[in-house]
Amino acid sequence: MGQFNVFQKNNLITGTHLAVEITSSFPNHRAFVVIGSYEKTLKGHARPSSILNRDYSDLRFWFRQYEVDEKFIGSNEDISVEQLANHVFKKDIDSLEHLENELEVYLQDFSLLKPVWRFDPKLPFN
Repeated sequence: MGQFNVFQKNNLITGTHLAVEITSSFPNHRAFVVIGSYEKTLKGHARPSSILNRDYSDLRFWFRQYEVDEKFIGSNEDISVEQLANHVFKKDIDSLEHLENELEVYLQDFSLLKPVWRFDPKLPFN
C-alpha cells in the first residue's frame, strides 16, 4: 500500500494540492492525478487553515484523475470537464488513509506526487 510522506501530508492538511503525471491511454493526450483538501463548514467548503497543530475533524479530501489533449498544455484556454478524457472526480473523502486507498488505483509510487505549483507549464485543469 502506498503512503504519503510527512511533507505530502502537511501539504494536503494545509490546502496545497498535489499532482503527478501518469501514463495516458490515448495518443496526443497527457494524464494527471491531482489531490487536495477542503474544510466542510456551515457555509459550504472552505480552504483549510495553514495551521498544522489543529482539529482536523472537518477536513475532507478530493481526488481527480483526467486526461487532456496535449494542445491544452501550456495554453491559456479554459478547459471544460467535457473536454477531459477518462475523468474521475471524488470528494468528501474523510481521511488521508481513505485518500491513499483511492489513489492506489492510479499510482503505485506516491513519492512522485509534488505540489501543483511546481508544474511548468501549469496543469491545464485541477
